[in-house]
Amino acid sequence: MTGTPNESEEKWAPPVEPTKSVPADIPSADPVAMAQECTQIVEGEFVKMHQSAAFSVLADDAEMNESAAFIVRAEEVRMVDSVTFILSAGEVKGNVTTIFTPLTAAIVGVAIIAGMWLIRPRR
Repeated sequence: MTGTPNESEEKWAPPVEPTKSVPADIPSADPVAMAQECTQIVEGEFVKMHQSAAFSVLADDAEMNESAAFIVRAEEVRMVDSVTFILSAGEVKGNVTTIFTPLTAAIVGVAIIAGMWLIRPRR
């Protein structure tokens, strides 16, 4: 088939495009459990994520399994093969990859200050 209607076909339709469903927000509810989902903000006392992604996770207790989040803020975080950009937690258990560590924060801060000093107007 070449993708054009044929005289022998009664009705020709283009292929169906897959659609993605992304919930905007998950309201505060306890406990929040996500499995293979994507969301912007997750809030709750206990948040459990499995193979999911979120922009922001705000919780007292967060458990992430093979998940990713841009910002995670919680009292206690348990992670298994998960990635975050910014992590703020009282206690972290498990193996987590945090991209924005205190060392990278210091490097970015020094780079910003040096850049501002270099591009300042000269008299």
